[in-house]
Amino acid sequence: LFRQAGVIRAETVEELVDVAALLSTQPLPAGRNVAIVTNAGGLGILCADACEGAGLELVPLREETRAALTEVAPPEASLQNPVDLLGSATAETYSRALPHIVADDGVDAVIVLFVPAAQVTADDVAAAVRETQGGSASKPIVPVFIAAEMPAGSFTYPESAARALGRAAERADWLRRPAGSVPPVDVDREAAAEVVGRALERSNDVWLAGPEIRRLLDAYGIALVPERFVAGPENAVEAATELGFPVVVKTAEAGAHKTETGGVLLDLKDADAVRAAAHAIGGSLLVQPMIGEGVELLAGIVQDPVFGPLVAFGPGGIYAELIGDAGFRIAPLTDVDADELVRGGKAGRLVAGFRGRPAADAAALVDLLHRLSRLGEDFPEVAELDLNPVAGLASGCLALDARVRVGQVERGRRLKTW
Repeated sequence: LFRQAGVIRAETVEELVDVAALLSTQPLPAGRNVAIVTNAGGLGILCADACEGAGLELVPLREETRAALTEVAPPEASLQNPVDLLGSATAETYSRALPHIVADDGVDAVIVLFVPAAQVTADDVAAAVRETQGGSASKPIVPVFIAAEMPAGSFTYPESAARALGRAAERADWLRRPAGSVPPVDVDREAAAEVVGRALERSNDVWLAGPEIRRLLDAYGIALVPERFVAGPENAVEAATELGFPVVVKTAEAGAHKTETGGVLLDLKDADAVRAAAHAIGGSLLVQPMIGEGVELLAGIVQDPVFGPLVAFGPGGIYAELIGDAGFRIAPLTDVDADELVRGGKAGRLVAGFRGRPAADAAALVDLLHRLSRLGEDFPEVAELDLNPVAGLASGCLALDARVRVGQVERGRRLKTW
């Protein structure tokens, strides 16, 4: 949610200060490719490891860059990345080497490491860095000085510099991300309001019954599998015959978690199987045709007290809690938000067709998320709505089960302002 909103999350107060200092004094990197310049090889290796941990990448310098460095660096220097100018490097060595590295088109940012030597001070090298910064307004140049007296604007440790630069790269990625737009969807808000209003007349916190759920979803154009509500085994057999075998028999108890309570039996191929299932489950029943095709996914909405309505999407069915990886976005969803949910993470691999299975209709799933987003925005009284599983078909998608809880709320200001 922070990433979606453009919030940079610092893990410690130290990191917060480091990131704020870097963002206030340096340009944002154009990408994640980093070059390291050092006068101590071991320090350069530590910094390289820290960069990898921060999501940054050390790239080989261009051939022309290395050729230019041979004119200014000692013969024994390492001109790979990290660039090791050796302990004999002076402020002039840094001053002559840095412009070539900064000018490399494959480098987005430079981390400069320095350990004080006998004949050169941190202030001397800091002046060389500032001189290079003055000639390059487009790339961040991050100095790290392992010295008793720290020059202004420098970092104490390479790990701190790498983490801060990684956060700056995240910020730059977010700013480059298309803002997107919220597409219009056709809904029947009045019909939905009637369903929610009648439910809240019964209680301030209530699970909707099956027919109420269908009317609510129909009002927002969300397809739910055909179903029949029945009482007793013989009525279940009649409904199954009408719908066509094989079928699914479920408990019709409002809000029940059907799999965990033994309230659902699948792929019933004849009347005897339906009759036995109805006896086993008991009570009011729900009969649906068995949908064996498609990818099992979940989608839903939940009202968060801080963020407002959230839209969820992820792997569904009995593996929803085992596999996890459901993604969340703040409503209203833009087309970019919805596309990221459908195509990202483990759910995205399922949608694309995992291990030879047919791909699901991504456009239909994106449309489903926009309809849920609109529903969550229009009715904060819908405290949670769970469609699990949703069958992602080759053409379209279909909710196979739904649970909806509504509760009385005080309508306040809109939380999402962008």
